[in-house]
Parts: sequence; C-alpha cells; structure tokens
Amino acid sequence: MVKDRKRFFTIMVIPHSERSVRSFRLPLAYLEAGLTVLGLVGLALLIFTNSYQKMAANMGELRQLRQLTSEQREQLDSLSKETEAVQESLRKLEELDKQVREMMKLAPRPANSNSQDTKSVGLVPGSEEPNYRPTLRDAARIASIGGPGLPAGSAETSGLIAALGSADSQAQASRGDLDISAQMLATLEQAKTEIETRQASLEQLHNDVAEKLRYLAAKPSIWPAYGDVTSSFGYRRNPYGWGSEFHPGVDIAAPYGTAVYATGDGVVIEAGWDGGYGKKVTINHGYGFVTMYGHNSRLAVEVGDHVKKGQVVAYVGMTGRTTGPHVHYEVHVNGQLVNPRAYLTD
Repeated sequence: MVKDRKRFFTIMVIPHSERSVRSFRLPLAYLEAGLTVLGLVGLALLIFTNSYQKMAANMGELRQLRQLTSEQREQLDSLSKETEAVQESLRKLEELDKQVREMMKLAPRPANSNSQDTKSVGLVPGSEEPNYRPTLRDAARIASIGGPGLPAGSAETSGLIAALGSADSQAQASRGDLDISAQMLATLEQAKTEIETRQASLEQLHNDVAEKLRYLAAKPSIWPAYGDVTSSFGYRRNPYGWGSEFHPGVDIAAPYGTAVYATGDGVVIEAGWDGGYGKKVTINHGYGFVTMYGHNSRLAVEVGDHVKKGQVVAYVGMTGRTTGPHVHYEVHVNGQLVNPRAYLTD
C-alpha cells in the first residue's frame, strides 16, 4: 500500500467557509508528464523567440537589400540613358568624320577600326593652299553591365527569404555593384563631355574645310581657253597706231568658236555687248574676285546664272576692238586690276 501511495499525488482544497475539504489524487506519472510537456513548451517558446529575433534582423537586412536593388536599378536605367546619349554622339562624330573625309578626298575609315589617329589638324590662315593634316579620332568603346535586382514579392525574393543567412553578404555584393555602377556612370559622363568637345572641334574643322573648299572653288585658277598668249598684262605697243597703251588683261588666241570657261565658281553679273570688249561675260566669284571675258562670238550664260569652275560661258570670237580671234581675260581682286598670269596655274 505504501508503495502504491508513493505512485500518487494528492491535492487538497480547503475552503475558508465551513464547507468540506476536497481532495484529488493524481497519479505521479501524470504530473511528471505534465511538467515535461510544460518544459518542452517553454523550450519551444524560447527557440521560437530567438528565431523570430533573428528573422526580424534578417528582414531588416532584406529591406535594405531591396532598397539597394532599387537604387541599382535606377543607376542601370541612368547608365542606359547615358549610353544612348554617348552612342548618338558617336553617330554624329562618325557622320562628321565621313563628311570631312569626303570633302578632303580621303579613304573611308575602316568599319572595325579601333585605332586612334593622333595627327594634328590645321588650316594656315591667309595661305593660298590649306595645310591639311586631318585628325579623325575614334571614340572609346562603352562597357556594358547586367544583373538587375529582384523585384519585391517575386518568387525569387521568396526564395531569398528562405536563405536569409546570406542576406548580409548579398547586400554587400549589391553595394559593390552599386559603387561600380556609379563609377561607370561617372566615366560615361566624362566620356560624353570629351565627345562633345571633340565633336565641337570636328564641326569647326568641317566648317573650316568647307569654307576653304568654297574659296578654292571660287578662286580663279584655270585657263579660260586653250591657246597661246599673244598679249600680256601691262604696257604694250599700240596695235592700232603709234605709241604704247596699258593692256588690262591677257589675250589668249584660239580658233574661232573655241570654248571659253569660267575660271572659278561664281555668279554672272554681266553678259552682253560692251563697246571695245564686244560680247563679254563678267563673273563675280566672291572673296573679292571678279573675272571678265571679252571679244566672244556668242555667250552661253545670262546675268544671274550660277556657274562652276570649268563651265562653258562663251565662245572665242572677234567682236569689239580686236585684230583676230581671241579671248581677252581680266582678273580684278578687291576692285583692283591684277596680272591674270598669277592665276593661270592649272
């Protein structure tokens, strides 16, 4: 009986009133089981609390990672826009490069060339011929990056929560990527600024070359007709009597009807009869140059016509004061007569 009693646990309830005392006898195994369950529940609560605290800390790191990912995505968008701007600048540089090469009659740049031509460029102001040494520098290649961040709420993010133990290292990697993106953005900005500077320089070169080519095209530089010079510029013996006279141009003898050419680009300002000059053509070439062609048999242009160097403007004749078929050719520079011989170079 004593042994059986030891296997039970008695609980007595004694009221403050006159009611009878109540007692409950419970097996000791029940009490031990209850205490064990209670201990296990407490241990589980302790483990859960510790895990929850770690989870909360990791969730904070995850939020930080999401923020860094969002910033990185913005950086990537900005990099994309900057890259497009640089590519557009490169396209403009390529077009200017092509135009300058065509104007200067240079070979096209190789399509896959990454070399840089570091020669200098310049036009000598006031020189009769340009001192062309073209610079055609290729722009640097733009590096690309990838690996955009994971959007919040995606399956990938859910998988990331299951591995929160590595969130810190991932956040550090994202920070590193963000730093690299910022550096690349700064490099792109610097490259864009340099490209804009070089584009402005190339545009100025393009304008200078175009102006120089216009000048060279307008400048009288070819013979107005194929023939022999029978009378030079300056004083000569009067072919119609005694004494001497000043001859304001050169006479080029050629068979009747020989073509007379414009010696430079310009606009016809006179085309018709002019006393001793007979049928004459006068061309204003700009840049202070004016040329005149006299004694023609017939004219091929009218006042206001735009003519090109080498274009036929008249035909050799004997109109006006002349002793034989020839073209009388004069050159005026800034309103002053000059010796045409200086411009009969080609």
